[in-house]
Order: sequence, then structure tokens, then C-alpha cells
Amino acid sequence: METLSNQRVRFKSFEFDLGTRELRRNGLKLKLQGQPVEVLAMLLLRPGQVVTREEIQRRLWPKDTFVDFEHSLNSTIRRLRDALGDSAGNPRFIETVPRLGYRFIARIETAAESEGAIPKIAATPNGKNGHVAQASPRAELPLAQSAELPGIQLGSAQEPAAQTGRVG
Repeated sequence: METLSNQRVRFKSFEFDLGTRELRRNGLKLKLQGQPVEVLAMLLLRPGQVVTREEIQRRLWPKDTFVDFEHSLNSTIRRLRDALGDSAGNPRFIETVPRLGYRFIARIETAAESEGAIPKIAATPNGKNGHVAQASPRAELPLAQSAELPGIQLGSAQEPAAQTGRVG
């Protein structure tokens, strides 16, 4: 079975190829490389889940690397947010979880490199902001792979009455 690391992930007007680490906006390749690309890959592999600062540190800076971790990580996240047109104050893609790490909060769609005849669905992270998965006719995530996507809840999106203030 194909893994998510061999797929393209779409969110809003962006597409990220997890294999080649290329980020595109409206089909045009963006100049984003190195640490911001690796952080984006980590976040997209676990949508809706917190990726801790320690996990990012272990991935980007080996134990024998001496670096001002706080400054370097903040700079990496800032470059990534700049490329996505995102902000810490009003996040559309990357949410800061204070003292813990970061979470990818936008709705994503994944596409297998080799298309099959398996029914397809879209997925949205089930995160702190109440995002739930929604069926979509243009989605491209094979159902057989849904178990490999931690942090994604599949099903219909229904707003609970308690959240909307509606009764009955």
C-alpha cells in the first residue's frame, strides 16, 4: 500500500509534494527550501495534531548541532508562514500551540501518485478549532488509506446545536 509520503497534499491554493518537497501555489513552484519545507512536511503528515517543538528540533538539528534553537525555530516558522501568506495572530494554516509546538489546521486533500478505482474522499483535521472531515466530489484520498492518516476524522460535517446556539 502506498504511504502518504509518496503523495501530494492540497490545501487552499497550495499543493505540496511530500516526495520531492516542492510547494506550489496555483501551479507555480515557490522558492521554499530546507528547514521550512521539512517543518511543513512534518505538519502535513499529522494534520490536526500538535507537532512538538522537541520533535522539530530532533528532526532539523541533530544532537551534535549547536544552534540557538528558539531563534532558529522561530525563524523557520516565520519563513514558512510568509511563503503561505499566513500569520501567527490570525492563522489559516499553522496554529501555534503555546509552549508545545505547532498544528496544521487547514482542510487538506491528498492524491495518490498512481490513481486507482478506489472511492475517494476529502479529509479535514479534527483539531482544536472543531474541523471535521467533509465528503467532497473533487477529493482524492483513497478510503483504503484513511487509516494511515492520524488525526483525521472521516465522516460528515455537522455542527452541533450546542455550538451554534440553535435548539431542536
